Amino acid sequence: MTIDNYINERIGRRDFLAKATGGLSVLLGYNMLYAEDKPKERTSLSPNYEAHEGKRNVDKIVLHTTEGTGKSAENTFLNPGSKVSAHYLVMEDGSIVKMVDEKNIAWHCRDFNKNSIGMEIAGYYNKKINDRQIKSSVYLIKRIKTDYNLTNANIKAHSELDPSRRKDPGKENMDAILKALEK
Repeated sequence: MTIDNYINERIGRRDFLAKATGGLSVLLGYNMLYAEDKPKERTSLSPNYEAHEGKRNVDKIVLHTTEGTGKSAENTFLNPGSKVSAHYLVMEDGSIVKMVDEKNIAWHCRDFNKNSIGMEIAGYYNKKINDRQIKSSVYLIKRIKTDYNLTNANIKAHSELDPSRRKDPGKENMDAILKALEK
């Protein structure tokens, strides 16, 4: 039995890493992930944003669903005429696409753009997102929460902030992400 197998079978990766780092992973708020567990990330910068210098006063993460495919949303965000964007897009395969630098203001939620990070998840408000998307969303949310000293109370559904116009990301999807964040 190799050391890696022993750790995986007898102790568990995350418990081992937490003990080996003296709890540092817990203090940082990050999930200690192996390379194969980390979502793929790429950048595809949208021209649709308001430039901002320095660190923004971010006090919320706004979750959306694209109401279509991830590729369609990416194309929309890349179109200067659409005048919409989000900081991140979580694709159907769980990969994360950075669309707007966090220092800049994305155009994703009326009246809340200046103090929020926008996350679009490929799919529909009335259809369940998949486990890869939930896992990647949790990974990204934990990273953003740590960077801006936020809690789960700072995570908002688009529908919560614009209830007369929006239904996304849907109660089932929002609940699945919040439940996964508790693990």
